[in-house]
Amino acid sequence: MGQHAKLYNGTAWRRMRANQLQNNPLCVYCHALGIVTAANVADHVKPHRGDFRLFFDASNLQSLCKKCHDSSKAREENLGLSIGCDALGFPINKKHW
Repeated sequence: MGQHAKLYNGTAWRRMRANQLQNNPLCVYCHALGIVTAANVADHVKPHRGDFRLFFDASNLQSLCKKCHDSSKAREENLGLSIGCDALGFPINKKHW
């Protein structure tokens, strides 16, 4: 959150977050692995970096559990790719050969 704390502490964001988690209650990363996990983080698919348009774009949100948000998603943003396989053993990264 850090430098964008004002955005995350606002009423508009709280409503968007609650709506996202109510409509999509399961973690999409866990689901890709064949695991059912309750989501508790409304994550921006494309990092907003302070861009209000991206921040408040509901279509730019996905539901994640805290573990996936803090590990898999963070690694994905830092490295630029997803690591791991789905429930069938296929790479999660769509760019993987």
